[in-house]
Amino acid sequence: MRKFLLLFGIIAFLPLLFLGCTAEVIVPITYGSVQICSDSSGVYGDVYVDGEYAGYVYPYECITVGGLAIGRRHTVRIVNPWGYEYFRSFYLDYSGQVVTVPPY
Repeated sequence: MRKFLLLFGIIAFLPLLFLGCTAEVIVPITYGSVQICSDSSGVYGDVYVDGEYAGYVYPYECITVGGLAIGRRHTVRIVNPWGYEYFRSFYLDYSGQVVTVPPY
């Protein structure tokens, strides 16, 4: 009888070893801000962050954009009045990070 109980216990708990246990960890999204700076006299105009209008930047100036998720990749696009577009993709590591958009 003891061997039967031992065998039953092994058979009952053996699948648990192979299946493993999973736990879902929910990490809250943290939001922060970024400073977007122009790096040239030709880089100025309307600023779009992740496709949404964020403001206007002048040559060699910076603007602050808030409400961005920290720990995620974002894209900045600056469109000047002549139709030239400047892009920069960045990963927001911390709030207050400075991102410079070069002219190339």
